[in-house]
Amino acid sequence: MEILKKETQLYAYQSQINPHFLYNMLQCMRGISLMNGMDQIARICTNMADLFRYSIKGENYVRLNDEIAIVDKYLYMISVRFQNRITYTFQIDEATKSLMIPKMILQPIVENSIFHGLEQISEKGRLYISTKCANNALIISVKDNGIGFKPEQLKELNHLLIQTSDNFDIAHYEKKGIGIINIHNKIRLYEGNNYGLSIYSNCEETEVIMKLKIINNTKKK
Repeated sequence: MEILKKETQLYAYQSQINPHFLYNMLQCMRGISLMNGMDQIARICTNMADLFRYSIKGENYVRLNDEIAIVDKYLYMISVRFQNRITYTFQIDEATKSLMIPKMILQPIVENSIFHGLEQISEKGRLYISTKCANNALIISVKDNGIGFKPEQLKELNHLLIQTSDNFDIAHYEKKGIGIINIHNKIRLYEGNNYGLSIYSNCEETEVIMKLKIINNTKKK
């Protein structure tokens, strides 16, 4: 038991070191880029460093506005990668900005929309992220004009979303590019089975809707 305890502590220390090492290296790359007049690369390094720093913070809950800011940094890097073939729009209700949500639940949904929807189309991709309060819940919508889900895949996915995490193999679906299952169960773990994701999709657009508790800005961890 003592050996196991020490190994667990060592793993925890190593897990902390790696993100900080990456953060410091990105800051170094940013400095070199600025010295060589590569402003776009410098901004990408800054955004990546901010993403790493944000992801290793200890808080379980963050302000919605902070999560949106991180997604904005991520989408800037995406727009550079795809040479502005993918555009994005935020419609954030002012009343929702200070509400608290589980950390790092929005960026994976956005990433899923891009690489399993928008990347697959030849025309210009469009992504819309909006928030509002409705029916005593915080509603976050991520909508894209990507290829969408096939009807049988959408039916299977929505069936999984109403189950508990004990009833299926999450890793199996993440390998198939459906990591949104993980986010759905994370929301349920924090906020209960009345909350989570729902998905609507056809050949022209896909919308992922998050239903969350309305939690005011407190020191919730």
